[in-house]
Amino acid sequence: AGFDLTNILAVSTIYQVPVGRGRSFSTGNRIADYILGNWQENNIFSAHSGQPFTPYISSDIANTGNANYEHANLVGDPHLAKRTAAEWFNTAAYAVPPGYTFGTAGRDSLRSAPYWDLDASLFRQFPIGGDRRLELRAEAFNLLNNVVLGLPANDLNAGAYFGTINSTANTARELQLAAKFIF
Repeated sequence: AGFDLTNILAVSTIYQVPVGRGRSFSTGNRIADYILGNWQENNIFSAHSGQPFTPYISSDIANTGNANYEHANLVGDPHLAKRTAAEWFNTAAYAVPPGYTFGTAGRDSLRSAPYWDLDASLFRQFPIGGDRRLELRAEAFNLLNNVVLGLPANDLNAGAYFGTINSTANTARELQLAAKFIF
C-alpha cells in the first residue's frame, strides 16, 4: 500500500512532580511547597519508517490514455551507500521504458527518510482558593528541531530534480505559552 508505514512507535509520558501540599512529599515549609509543587511535564515521542514511493514517468509511454501512472524501467541498483537530499537514490538506475510498454520498477520499491518527532510541555498550576486555580503552560512542538526530509522528486521527467529532496516532512520547532483560569 502507498500508505504503508512498516514500523511505528509512539510513546507518551506524563509526570506530575510529587512535591507540595497534599502530595507524596512535602518540604514542611508552606512557601517552598507552593513554589515546588503543582508542576507537570508531558512528552510525546513518535517515530515511523519512511513512506514508500515509486519512480515513474509522467508521460503516456504505454499509450493507455493515462499519464502519471507509468513506472520507470529499472536498469541498475537504485540503492546508494550514502543518501543525501541532493541524491536520495541512484537516478542512473532508472530509464524511460520503450514505447508501448510498461516500466519494470516495482510499485513502492523505495522509501523516504524515516520520521521522528518529540513534543513536550511543562505545566504549573497556582492554587488561588477553593476550586480556582491559574494554569501556566509552555509547549514545544518538534522540541529538538529535527529536520525530516520529505519525499524525493520521483518523476523521471523532472530532469535534474529527479531523485532530489526539496521539502521537509515536518515543521520547524514551534513554541507556545498559554494561561488558563480554572474555576
